[in-house]
Amino acid sequence: MTISKADRYTEISRHLIEESRQQLDRGDLIQASEKAWGAAAHAIKSLAQTRGWNYTRHDLLADVVDQISDEWGRAHLQNLFRSANYLHNNFYEHAMTPTQVRGAINDAAALIEELHTLRQQPSQPFDPETRDQQTRLRKLTRRPPPTEDDVSDLPPVRPVPPQEGGLTRSLTIGSSALIGGDRCSPSARRPWPATTSPSLSPPTVGTMPTTSSHV
Repeated sequence: MTISKADRYTEISRHLIEESRQQLDRGDLIQASEKAWGAAAHAIKSLAQTRGWNYTRHDLLADVVDQISDEWGRAHLQNLFRSANYLHNNFYEHAMTPTQVRGAINDAAALIEELHTLRQQPSQPFDPETRDQQTRLRKLTRRPPPTEDDVSDLPPVRPVPPQEGGLTRSLTIGSSALIGGDRCSPSARRPWPATTSPSLSPPTVGTMPTTSSHV
């Protein structure tokens, strides 16, 4: 099945926000904060990839949110992004309380879902009126991202659980290969020959070469 880069970003985003809530329930505020920020960042990248906007720097992620807010008249998206960015800072500072982290994670989740909805909508006509809007749009469109390629061959977003008994089977196969393979039945396998090592005698006192020292 063909998977676009934008769809993969969306899948990563939703996976990370789930991981964030799990880390919060475990009491790990640092990991919960960073995973929620990563979830928001991937949602922004998904929308930017769809629109052909540049998203290769942290400041450009904020520009994407500002641009989409202006296009659709949804200034609250900037507030949601600000909460997600607080979580990114909390990964380094570890200063937010559990209640604050939970509230910011909820804001990040709301941002993710709204951006996902807007990504599926056609672009709104936008005529920049201010110099700041003109500069922002120029930054976003000056270096568009690479065209979408099939990324279905990349590693799965969600970890694949190991098969039960997989380690035991691999060890069994490996050990049988060392002693003749599966064609050799256990009864026919020869034991390793006993080896004897020559006895090591302690060195004789005085056999070490002497060195003279000069004062």
